Amino acid sequence: MKNGTTFALSRIQVSEFFYQGDGDYLAHAWIIKPSFLREIATYPFAFCIYDLVLGWGYIETSLPYVDTDRATAIGASYGGYLTCWIQAHDLGRKFKATFTHDGSFNALSQNASEQLWLIQHDFNGTLCDNFKNYERCMAYG
Repeated sequence: MKNGTTFALSRIQVSEFFYQGDGDYLAHAWIIKPSFLREIATYPFAFCIYDLVLGWGYIETSLPYVDTDRATAIGASYGGYLTCWIQAHDLGRKFKATFTHDGSFNALSQNASEQLWLIQHDFNGTLCDNFKNYERCMAYG
């Protein structure tokens, strides 16, 4: 290993930040910077999704080297579902492109995932406890 660069990623390229979440908690996020980063320049941005609107707001106001006018959104699994969700809302208009893979397009099918905490948190309960909330996000009807 050469100072952590075996896989072309060194420790100086990786940093983290915390921002106020939607409740009484801090959300945690990672930043992976290009190896050629110059802090006086701006760079396109790929927003890998899990915590959406508040995370975007923090990045937009606190990271001057991120060019949010050239941002893309990416998401896998539940992040894929959320990527589709943001595309249908105002936040989705801020991205030049969105890319989703392995995501669900229907809230009900998310219950087959191992990531039940996320779906139950975002839909305020289990499928049995709050069906009406899930039903309003179904692809049909």
